[in-house]
Amino acid sequence: MKKFWKVFFVMVMVVALAACGVAPVSEKEVEVKKVEQESEAIHEESEIKQDMASENIIIKTSPDKYTWYIKNYVGKNCASLGYVSMGGDRLDHYGAGVLELVFVTADGTYIDIGSEDALKEYTVIGQSLSPNTELKLVFEKDSEGNEYDSLVATQNYQEIVLNVKKVGAEDEPANLTVINPSPDKYTWYVSDYVGRNLMHCGYISLGGDLMDRYGAAVIKFIIVAEDGSYVDPSDENALKSYVVTAQNVAPNSEMKLVFDKDSSGVEYDNLVESQNIEEIELYVKKLDGVQSDVLMQKEEVTSLEKIVLEETKADTDSEQFVDGMRPEFKEAMDSYEAFYVEYYDMMKKYNNNPTDLSILAEYSELMEKAIEVDEKFAEWDEGEMNDAELKYYLEVTGRISQMAYEVLQ
Repeated sequence: MKKFWKVFFVMVMVVALAACGVAPVSEKEVEVKKVEQESEAIHEESEIKQDMASENIIIKTSPDKYTWYIKNYVGKNCASLGYVSMGGDRLDHYGAGVLELVFVTADGTYIDIGSEDALKEYTVIGQSLSPNTELKLVFEKDSEGNEYDSLVATQNYQEIVLNVKKVGAEDEPANLTVINPSPDKYTWYVSDYVGRNLMHCGYISLGGDLMDRYGAAVIKFIIVAEDGSYVDPSDENALKSYVVTAQNVAPNSEMKLVFDKDSSGVEYDNLVESQNIEEIELYVKKLDGVQSDVLMQKEEVTSLEKIVLEETKADTDSEQFVDGMRPEFKEAMDSYEAFYVEYYDMMKKYNNNPTDLSILAEYSELMEKAIEVDEKFAEWDEGEMNDAELKYYLEVTGRISQMAYEVLQ
C-alpha cells in the first residue's frame, strides 16, 4: 500500500520543475569520484557526532512551538521509535512537525519499517544529527496572515538517518553524513544516499518513478546498476535487492528553488517554478544473492502466516468485523475517500480560477484534515488486508483515480 499512499503527498497542487544542470554523460566517472572525495570530510564530522550521541544526554526542553531538539535515539530498539504514516514512512513527532526516520545497516540490508516484528530485531548505534540539534519550524498562515498552530510550512531538517544493527550483534558503524539545515523554503541541501538500501531512498511516485522531496520540490532518481542491468523503479522487491554505492550530486550540494507567483506578485508557498537540481543518479549494486533470496523467502512466509492468521481470526471473530473488514480499516478508508472528494472539488475551483486566493485558505484547512486522516491510518493494524478489505480498498482507490482523471482532463 505504500506506493499508493504516496500519491497524496505528490499531487498537492502542481509542481513545475525546470531543467537543471547535472554532469554530462562523458563526465560521470569523474563526477562520482569527486563526490566520494567531498563526502570523506563530511563522514569524519559524522563520526564525531555519533560518539556524542552514544552518551547519556539530557534533551533540552522546547521553549516554544517553533523550536525543538533532536532526541537521542542511540541504544533504543527500532520498534519503539515513531510510527508508520499514511504515506508509508516511519515518522517521529516534534511538536507540530515530523521527522522521517531512515534506517541504515552497515551492508545496506532492507528493513521493513512497517513491520514491528522486523524492527524489534534492530537497535540504533548511531544517528546523523546529534542529540539537541535544533529543529526549527515555520508555520502556515491563513488569508489574514495569522499563523496556524498545527500546520507546518517548512522545517530546517526533514529526516534523520539512524545507523542500526541486529540486536546482540557487534557494532558495525556506517558513515553518516551531517546534512546542512535548510535556512528557508528556497534553499535545501542534497542528502547522502550512499549506504542506504535503494528502497529507503525516497518514494515511488504515481508515475512509477523513484523520487524524493526537498521542501516543496521533488527530485527524480536515475538508477544505474554496476552490472548494467535494468532496475525497475516501480518494483519494490527489485529496489529492496540493491544498496547505493555512489551518487553523481555530492551530499550537501545546494538546491535552490524559485516559486510561482499569483497575479498580484505574491509567492505561493508550495508551487515551485524552477529548481537547479532535478535529477540525481544513484549508482547501485545488488546485495548478496543468497541473503537477498532468503530475505524475500522470509517475507513471503511471514505474509502467508499473516494471511492464514487473519482468515482464522475472520472465521472465529466475525462479529467484530464490519462487512468482513476491521472497523478501523473501513473508517480509515472512508476518511481517505472523503478527504479526496474535498480535495478534488478544491482542484476544480483552482482550475477554473487559479488567481482566487481563497483557495489557499481552503487548502490549509484540508491539510488539517489530512493530519486527522493520517492518524486514523496509524490506528488500524498494519497487517495484510483480508479479501473483503482488499476489495474495498480497490473500490475506494478506483473511485479516487476516476476523480483525479476527471480533474486532470
